[in-house]
Amino acid sequence: AMRSMVIAMGETPVVVCNHLEMTGGDPARIQAMAAVDIGKVSGVIVMGSNADIEPSLYGAVRHPKTQSQMDKPETAARAAYEMRLVQQAIARGVPTLGICGGEQIINTVTGGTLHQHVPDLLKNPNDPNAKEDNRHSQNPDLIAPYIPVELVKIEPDSMLASIGGNTASVYTPSRL
Repeated sequence: AMRSMVIAMGETPVVVCNHLEMTGGDPARIQAMAAVDIGKVSGVIVMGSNADIEPSLYGAVRHPKTQSQMDKPETAARAAYEMRLVQQAIARGVPTLGICGGEQIINTVTGGTLHQHVPDLLKNPNDPNAKEDNRHSQNPDLIAPYIPVELVKIEPDSMLASIGGNTASVYTPSRL
């Protein structure tokens, strides 16, 4: 779907993968590859992965349930590349969209922090034995009760509004 959308906008999608094989995991080669790649694109879409952003990158101590990108060489190489690519994109003013973990990468690169385990934030103050607070959650169609939902207001004259309207409910899950 993402590929079709990029093509419909008159752009050419470029998928970069296997960063470990391409760079041997060498940080200097990863940075060089990102610097070259950013010069080839007119926009960047950063997707998530099955790993969490490394907490030390935003000054946090690792939560027991965190599964860091740095735990495996292949995900560490990808993370290093994506971080550098986003840094380059921001520095050069290249439009950048983060989806799921990609949002977290952009947030981290720009100096933000993350909550590593959102269910810890949803404790029910009225029930000390409750594991999660379901008052701020939505549970239709088998969506887990601890997944928070945010209402996003979209600028009326934006390209996004022309595609999907002026508001959307967005699930904002965390790794569990």
